[in-house]
Amino acid sequence: MDVGAALNAKGTHTNKRSRSSPLSDVQQAEKVSKMDADALKELMSNLLDEKIKVLASKKDVESIKDEISENTSQLQSLRRENVELKEEVQKMKTLREHDQRRLAWLEEQIKKKNIIVRGLQADLEPHAAIKTLCNDVLKIPDPLPLVSVRKLGDREGKMSVLVETINAAVAEDILKRSTMLKGTKISLEKDLNSIKLQQKKVMFELKEQLTAYDKSVKVSVRNEKLKIGNKWFKWNKKKELECKGVKADVVLKELYNENVIENINLIYNELVDLVGLA
Repeated sequence: MDVGAALNAKGTHTNKRSRSSPLSDVQQAEKVSKMDADALKELMSNLLDEKIKVLASKKDVESIKDEISENTSQLQSLRRENVELKEEVQKMKTLREHDQRRLAWLEEQIKKKNIIVRGLQADLEPHAAIKTLCNDVLKIPDPLPLVSVRKLGDREGKMSVLVETINAAVAEDILKRSTMLKGTKISLEKDLNSIKLQQKKVMFELKEQLTAYDKSVKVSVRNEKLKIGNKWFKWNKKKELECKGVKADVVLKELYNENVIENINLIYNELVDLVGLA
């Protein structure tokens, strides 16, 4: 075989290939398309079923609305109750404060007849010591206008004694004679009610603070009042420290420099907590 024949024979063999008929391909495509459409239809149906399951019916919506309305009503009711509770607490607080003032007033009426004597020798018999003090120092003759004498306690060789007189006028007269005790280290004090006693202890705390900052200004406590220089300070009904109706911080600026005033605590309740009287 010559070369040309061989090439023709090779080319004829190379161009031959097996192909499906055009009709077979169309049928196959239709079959696949039909399967895909059925699968898609089933998938969509399943998805739709799932969506329908979670969709709320009209009845469900109405039920939710009712629940919201009920919750709103309950919330409004709780708010009203909260307001009423606050009002009730405030009312009880006011009544409690009124009762405390009333109790303090009654306590004060009883204590007005009493005098506390401090600085007596602890080894003396209380009644004998008071009789000697009244007769020899205070110049009160027998019979002494006293009801009872009771020792309160002693410290560092000195004792304190509670003396009950026959009435408030007698107690006041004896207190006025306290100037006669100058140089004896014995002092006479009012028997204060619980509120004034608390105020007195707070005043001692203030005295310590002021003295710590400036020892050049004389500070003293008498009953529930504080004396700074020649000015007297007391707590008003609002528990504000004042001097003749003027707020304490204003008056204190006349007595101390600004640095001292800024470091002195004049808040009553905080002072009470500080000295442990609450």
